[in-house]
Amino acid sequence: IVASSIAITLFTLGACQPTPTEEAVVNKGDNVFQIAVASTAKPEQAYSHTDTWSEQYSEGNLTCTFDAKVIMPDSTSFPIIKVTRRPVDKQILADFISSYVGRADRVYKTVRTVNDIQEELAAVVKGEVVYNNGELSYIPFEGQNERIEALQEELKNTTDVVYIAQDNVDLSARPFQYSYIKADSTVWKIIATETLLEATSFNTGILQQESWVMKGDAYPGEPAGTTIDVSLDQKTAEQFAVQAAQDIGASNLAVASIEKARIIRRYTYEVISAGWMVTLCRNDGGSLPIDVSRMSFGGALQYEPSEFMAPWPPETLSVYVDEKGVGWLNWKNPVTAKSVENENVQLMPFDQIKEKVKNIIKFGTKWSDNVEQTTINITVQSLTLTNTIMKVDDSSDYAVLAPTWLIKYVDQNAAGAITIIAINAIDGSRVDPIISMMAVPPS
Repeated sequence: IVASSIAITLFTLGACQPTPTEEAVVNKGDNVFQIAVASTAKPEQAYSHTDTWSEQYSEGNLTCTFDAKVIMPDSTSFPIIKVTRRPVDKQILADFISSYVGRADRVYKTVRTVNDIQEELAAVVKGEVVYNNGELSYIPFEGQNERIEALQEELKNTTDVVYIAQDNVDLSARPFQYSYIKADSTVWKIIATETLLEATSFNTGILQQESWVMKGDAYPGEPAGTTIDVSLDQKTAEQFAVQAAQDIGASNLAVASIEKARIIRRYTYEVISAGWMVTLCRNDGGSLPIDVSRMSFGGALQYEPSEFMAPWPPETLSVYVDEKGVGWLNWKNPVTAKSVENENVQLMPFDQIKEKVKNIIKFGTKWSDNVEQTTINITVQSLTLTNTIMKVDDSSDYAVLAPTWLIKYVDQNAAGAITIIAINAIDGSRVDPIISMMAVPPS
């Protein structure tokens, strides 16, 4: 009886076996990147490129159509920035609590409480919630009696929470899991690990974005095409999110995406809040903020891991806001910019990048050479220049943010699935912006 909620799937892929020569074409830069980083910065000037790319070619099992927009940041310099991982420390927690909790009436270590169990038990006794044309009804479900018995037994063995003084909470504890009850009865549940800060004021509410809701059955019986009515305007929502980043000390982040969203009550699916989900990503050096963590890499085109695989996951800050302000926040994998390694690195000319893209696409179909009756039909929709994290040696202590082309293509043989290829904008070799992203030929 739990509603569906947004789930972002990252594909974990295994490996094909290219020859060393072919692999060098796509996965290795022959130290061109390292040499460019160490070179003297180039004078600032606009990068020469076309606004679109229209072309089509066929080779072997592949038909590739370029009907692509070229998307560039409004910048005349392209720096290389050295970054390190930033732990979610006690200062970050203190800043969040000061900004959004203040002085709480009561604090307790987050556990499943008597009220939590009683709420679920009441819902299970009623049965599964079903909406038909907006009418609410309850129906029995498989395992209902067994679940009731289990909850009743859990209730017998659960005691009330023990409250502690706010000043006695150890903000350096990891994992950190505490609930703060404010004077107005708002409960902030806060979780922190070394790489994550997550906080919600909606207790057991379920967060759903409009793109998911429109597919239908976001809760049982909800029709496809359902939209979310939001009273807060988009600009104000973005301002709330940007302010949240400043409040917790997150720097060099800008709005990468925004979408209408809602919070529904678990068990009854009543909408208790309607607002916006705002995601912020790195924009160091004026780069375009793009959330690569939500992108699919690989698809019909398959590769060995690249020389420039990211050493850790990308940083994202997601914030849910409604007319009351910030109600949910999730900050993953913070990094700190340590130094500028090159203020304006030399990018590979755009005509050469186009040839690199075509070569990489051709190479990505090698797995199909010995597969009978296999055709690959893809359409490249866009090329976007941004920054992604790349390792520069075997060190896991630091990496660099470097200019990267993200090539978005549609696989016409896979119901229009959208996939990304990433290419180093300096040497034209392939990049893996997601850690442990490997490739396997489709079966």
